[in-house]
Amino acid sequence: MGPRGPAVDLVCAGDLVTACTHRVASWQAEHPVGGAAATAGVGVIVHGKSSYRSVRTLLLALLLLAAVSGVALLLGDDGAGSRGGTPGEDAGSPAQPPVSVLGETSTQGAAGYPDEASTGPPASGALEPSGGLTVTEDGAVIEGLSIEGSVTVEADDVTIRDSRVETTGEYAIIADDEVSGLVIEDVELVGAVTPEDHSDGQVSAGIAPYGSWTLRRANIHGFIDGVKVKSNQVVEGCWIHGLLKVEGSHNDGIQSVGGENVVIRNNRVEGPYQGSTSAMILAAGSVGYLEGYTIEANMVSGGTYTIYVSAKEGRPSPSGIVVRDNVWLADSWKNGPLSMDPGIDVEWSGNSFDDGTAYDL
Repeated sequence: MGPRGPAVDLVCAGDLVTACTHRVASWQAEHPVGGAAATAGVGVIVHGKSSYRSVRTLLLALLLLAAVSGVALLLGDDGAGSRGGTPGEDAGSPAQPPVSVLGETSTQGAAGYPDEASTGPPASGALEPSGGLTVTEDGAVIEGLSIEGSVTVEADDVTIRDSRVETTGEYAIIADDEVSGLVIEDVELVGAVTPEDHSDGQVSAGIAPYGSWTLRRANIHGFIDGVKVKSNQVVEGCWIHGLLKVEGSHNDGIQSVGGENVVIRNNRVEGPYQGSTSAMILAAGSVGYLEGYTIEANMVSGGTYTIYVSAKEGRPSPSGIVVRDNVWLADSWKNGPLSMDPGIDVEWSGNSFDDGTAYDL
């Protein structure tokens, strides 16, 4: 036999496997391979395994492929198991599905970050309608509710979960500053406001920066700011997006007002692509100091600058700030990925852009 031409793989799944194999075998029976003519290869791949079938020419192989409904054509170098892509790439590693961020598509770094499927209340099961709530009993559990209004927490060790809170007020959830042990998980927080409701740029956020709490797997949208943080708080596994831009507002996906001991981990934070916005702002704010903030493993995008780290004039410089293993959506900002005041000591490591390029200071 002469040298083989380029390999052509038929990728079959489910009920298509039998039909695909039958068509290849039938074609071979009608067109036996012989002589010294160059040949092309057709491989039937089932769950990563391949059975090789030789056919006479690449042209006829392509015609055969066109007749098989629902199969994909991939060109490879070895004809026996290659699925295309970069030479030397591991064919057994599936490509990451694209994830939409700010209307753009990213495949590297975005997979595994929170989205609609991994945040908010469970898709199954109806939520019970409720008005706004004030919780005064320690250890109370609020779950399975669709709340129109705000939730005010005045007790310790309260849990709010598997619920939706929609509000036209300043905050969806607000705790007293003395509250501890508040856990908020698997919730959707919706700012049902319009630019007319907040035409002066007043405060509007999913959660107020008071009390000690942990926020997990929340889908937060429709507010001027997504989440406000201060001290002894954790934000993890959340999707913050769709912020409301009004005249005079500075939109921040996550905004600190100072304080200490805050962890912001494994969130996807989308800041609008326009002036006076950011995905995240770390500032001493009204508290006057900023200590012990850890920002790790987040996917961030948008903003004039995507992340700000700011000092307060006349106050100590922020300290104990850790920024590591975060991913920026490249070119999603207006001016740059980071704005940081001079003299701030930040532990910076493992940060990158979504194309895999390292982001070093």
